[in-house]
Parts: sequence; structure tokens; C-alpha cells
Amino acid sequence: MKINISFVIPVYNKEVQSVLNCISSIYGIKNKIKYEIIIIDDGSKNKLSQAYKKIAFKYKVRYFYQKNQGVSSARNKGIQEAKGEYIYFVDADDIVLPNSFKYKDCTSQYDLIIYEVARLNTNINKKRVVKLADVNQFSTSKSLRKLLLKDGLLNWAIAKLYKRNFLLENNIEFDVSKKVGEDFDFVVKVLSFNPQIQYLSRITYEYIFNEKTGIFRDVTHPKDSVKDAKSIKEMRYKISLTLNERNNLQENENVIYNNYIKSVFEIYSHIVHFDRVKAKKLNQYFVDNLYKKENENYKCKPVNSIKRSLVKIKSYRVINLYVITKQRIKKLYKLISKQ
Repeated sequence: MKINISFVIPVYNKEVQSVLNCISSIYGIKNKIKYEIIIIDDGSKNKLSQAYKKIAFKYKVRYFYQKNQGVSSARNKGIQEAKGEYIYFVDADDIVLPNSFKYKDCTSQYDLIIYEVARLNTNINKKRVVKLADVNQFSTSKSLRKLLLKDGLLNWAIAKLYKRNFLLENNIEFDVSKKVGEDFDFVVKVLSFNPQIQYLSRITYEYIFNEKTGIFRDVTHPKDSVKDAKSIKEMRYKISLTLNERNNLQENENVIYNNYIKSVFEIYSHIVHFDRVKAKKLNQYFVDNLYKKENENYKCKPVNSIKRSLVKIKSYRVINLYVITKQRIKKLYKLISKQ
């Protein structure tokens, strides 16, 4: 039996119910599509691994266990083990929207098919659709490359069909050395081999997002979060050089730089709000990263100039007020959305 799509789900110590919800959502796919579900257990605790095995047996899911090596290694294992013509990556705590898949999608000549994502912020119960702006249905890697300079749909490996043979023939896989930005790096690699691309304005994936997870990481591992922001910034600088837009090079790099300033300030604002003592100890570290001499040629937006100035002058009260105001706006939105 020819398999159209291999759904690859890396799992590491995820709640059993989340994994069940994820698998159940895939089982709703019809439209003559033949598919398989692959779980790559990346070294979960024994009790959870046993539970995943039972789920796999019950739902006829292909299950593979490996020692903990990270999500990139798990996805690479999925690429190797997949039997489908296309691969679709799914995170174990998210779900797919089965009715959005069409048989003609997975029987096409395209190497990469890009869908839209519904991003659900569970903290405020707000859902928004993430899509590609000003993109034709049939796009080229060159036309999409500029979109890599900003956060968006191309940051994620999810919600895309990748032709498995295209990945194998070009030796495209996830970089196991990257702890962050591995999705972004993978998509950049795919686009660098000039695949035949189709963009479909259909939501096939629901990304269940909890911002508290990211905030917790910022507070507990702030330097790692800053390194992550730097890594994304440097990758985007390299991409901007490949666009062959000399007239727009400075403008593109200004966009990248301002996104970096925004990210670093957000990290610091979380530390100020939740751990003022740590914020004071790390103040100079953040000032150094916000005012690097190598970035003096870039034009900082007024709002970002104000943000980094607040860090430099150690205006903890104002920074904390910024966080509190954001929280109150979100609470207000959540209250209004319930009515």
C-alpha cells in the first residue's frame, strides 16, 4: 500500500493525554489519503515510554525509542524511518486539523507544500492565524527568502509537507548541534535547494502555545535566551546577503537588528518582573548586548531606542510597569473574549 503522508511526532516526557489528543486528531483524516503515524521517543522516562508503547500498539502507530539526543535527532530519525511520499512534522502537544488535508496535495509534483497555522495562546484563550503575506499560490524559494527576515510561518518546520525523496537526495536534515532555531535552520536549508513550492491558504495545524513556558526559560536561563536571539539574528544577516538586493540591504538588516533589540528587551523585562535581584546582577550583560559597537551602523527604531535606554539607565520600575501593563491588557482581552 502506497503511503501518502508520514506524520512524524517526536516525544520527550510529554503528558500521555497530550500525545493521545495529537494522535486522535490525525486519525480524523479522510479524503482517500493513506498515512502512517510515527512516534520517535527521545529517551523519555520509563513509565511514560511504556505508556507511549501502549498507545502505539492500540492505534497502530509505528514506535521508535532512542536515547535522549534532542528533537532534531528525533526528527532526523523520523525522516529515515518514514515510508510516505511526504513528511509532516507534528509536535506532541499540538494537533492537526484533519479536514484541511486534500488528496491532491499529497499526489502533486511539489517538493514543499506550505499551509497556515492557527496559533492558540492558552494564557488568554486567543487564537490567531499565521499566514504568508503577499505570496502567490505557486512561489519560488527566492520570493520566500525575504520573509525569513521576520518572525512568521517560515520559522517553523511544522504545517508543511516535505517530499521525502527531495530531503534524502539533498541530504537535508535537522542540525543536531542547534538547541534553538533548528526549525528555522531546516526551512532555510530546504529553500536553498530551490524546491518546487505550493502555498495553500488552509489551516492544517493548531499550535498550542503557553507563553509562561518561554517566560520561565527567560528567567531561569537568561543568557541562553539571549544566545538564541543572537543565533537567529546572525542566520538572518546571512540570508539578507543572499537576496542580491543591494539597495535594500541596509533596510533589511535594520529590520533584523530591531527584531533582535525587541527580543532581548523582552527577555530582560521578564527578569526584572520576576527576579529583580538577578536583573540587577545581569544589567551590564544586557546593556552590552543591546549596545554592541558592531551594530552602530544600524538604525534603531524610536520605540526600541527607548527600551534599550531603560535598561541602560536601570529604570526597573518603568520596565516592570511595562510588563504589568501588558499583563493587564491580556487579562482584559481574556475577560472580554469570555463574554
